[in-house]
Amino acid sequence: MPQHYLWLYADQGGVLSGGKRFPIQRGVRQGDVLSPLLFNAATEMVISKWKAKLKSSHGIRLSDAEGAERLTNVRFADDLIIYANSLNELAEMLDLLVIEFRSAGLELNAKKSKLFTLAEDIISYDSPFLVEAGGAFIEVARKNDRNSYLGSSFIGDLRNRGRGILANRIRCAWFKFHLFKHSLTNKHVDIKLRLRLFEAVVSPAALYGLSTAPLTAAGLELLALQLLKGRC
Repeated sequence: MPQHYLWLYADQGGVLSGGKRFPIQRGVRQGDVLSPLLFNAATEMVISKWKAKLKSSHGIRLSDAEGAERLTNVRFADDLIIYANSLNELAEMLDLLVIEFRSAGLELNAKKSKLFTLAEDIISYDSPFLVEAGGAFIEVARKNDRNSYLGSSFIGDLRNRGRGILANRIRCAWFKFHLFKHSLTNKHVDIKLRLRLFEAVVSPAALYGLSTAPLTAAGLELLALQLLKGRC
């Protein structure tokens, strides 16, 4: 990291109303355009060190070709998905990752972390199922649990994740519709203007992220019917 950037974060602090000044020693500064770039640079360094410590069997093999690349993670800022072949393998990978993150002053937030598995006997549990990983106990998502990630909603049963994502987008679209219902259903407003408003606020809410969702033909038909219903 260039040394002339470091003084920007020297003696950072905050003050609450009527209180004393307190130091801010870590975290991304809200509204600061440089801090996220520095955070991403530090994260990239941590992930590179972590991947160097992984076994050749860790992660999901992307093809059958010899020496094929293995998918171990997908990142967006501080949101991270780790791919593994089993819960035990995932625990190993998380243990190594936590060590590397701690070296950069970062900690795993177990309360905001969730494990997903295709094991039917685990996702069908009536009570929470916890796995020890990274020095903490992390809950495994159950079949009907809903979990948010980058604006999408995933259910615990990943085999039906397309259905869960679609249901969430339809809910979001109807929420937007009812938010602007007075204008969208006002017959004193030109229909062309109402359709333009619909396409500006309702359709994007329904379609957000669906290009990456595994939708069936029935799901696409349901989406089309819901959008048509809203326009009518």
